[in-house]
Amino acid sequence: MIRTGTNEARLFRNPSPVKAMIGECAAMERVRDFAKVAALSDRPVLIHGESGTGKELLADHIRSLSRYGGRIVRLNCADFTDALFSSELFGHDKGAYTGADRATDGLVKAADGGCLFLDEIGEMPLSQQPRLLRFLQDGSYRRVGGTQTFQADLKVILATNRDLRALVEEGRFREDLFYRISVHEMCLPPLRERGEGDIRALARHFLKFQCEKMDIDGMAISEDALEALAGHDWPGNIRELENVMAAAFDWALHEGDDRIGTRYLKICPDFLGRPSATATKLIDALLRDTERALAVLREQATPAEVETMIQGIEPSRADADSNALWKRYLSLRKITEEGLRGEDRLRLIASARSHLAHQGNLSWRHVGLILGNNAQALRRCWASGKRKIGR
Repeated sequence: MIRTGTNEARLFRNPSPVKAMIGECAAMERVRDFAKVAALSDRPVLIHGESGTGKELLADHIRSLSRYGGRIVRLNCADFTDALFSSELFGHDKGAYTGADRATDGLVKAADGGCLFLDEIGEMPLSQQPRLLRFLQDGSYRRVGGTQTFQADLKVILATNRDLRALVEEGRFREDLFYRISVHEMCLPPLRERGEGDIRALARHFLKFQCEKMDIDGMAISEDALEALAGHDWPGNIRELENVMAAAFDWALHEGDDRIGTRYLKICPDFLGRPSATATKLIDALLRDTERALAVLREQATPAEVETMIQGIEPSRADADSNALWKRYLSLRKITEEGLRGEDRLRLIASARSHLAHQGNLSWRHVGLILGNNAQALRRCWASGKRKIGR
């Protein structure tokens, strides 16, 4: 830990289990090439990307390829007020402000010979940006309240998930600073755009990390689970996948299971339990198709077949755990399009309904209640002889 003023700044030790730039998609190949070029000089590097895409990891990777072999020091620009920002970054002399009872070095001094990682640079106070600009020009700086000039030789890497060009147009970010820091500029792709291969590779990597951490051999992940992971849209990107795999590992370990299946992913709050935009659309489509399926069933099925379907709505661990939601949805779509003939298709509908009805989330339970109401309506239709299905 480095103490600067009244605040503490943590040296960035790369706590993530990802220690390398994992991924074989074309976008990640470009990222690796970019890192090699960006590491050649002392010029600043600007990394764009959504939260959780691995900006800190890329910064550490660039540092490892450069001549700056020292430590990497991280500062989140959103953490400090206008008054404290420069003191945290450059240090202050004794008496610089009320409470400054001694001279203190800043993070620039701590990172000398290594790398200074400025995260969320778009949140940097506008009034403090000229000081950073001057430092980037020649590596010289002064402590707040001081007159002595210091020199630092380090690599500056900056990251943001905001559109800095738009901030420049709005007058919230200096144009000259933007051009100074964007000599080398890279946008990290979100996980959803990296393809199934990278998601699978990262999932296996996180599982291996957990196994090594707990000194466990033989934990595996099922193909169904990998397919479910590949089908998720990952709004939290790599960080979300890491958390999902960590939770799934813990549950499998708790259950004495040597394989992570979909049932362990399903209970993770970052996965299907929190419906994303994609999952919400899937729910809506499934409800519409179920309504149509029930209508077709009323026209084509016998009372015995209807009862078979209704009984299948009861909770079934095998049905709930055997496949990812999207597989159930596709099955139901096929049933609806082809019509309802035969008990096998009826069982598939029942399985789809059961899968939705027993998810561990209020939204999913609500879906189950709606489907259950449909089943009751179906019974009433048969009992009354009506030719119409209502809710």
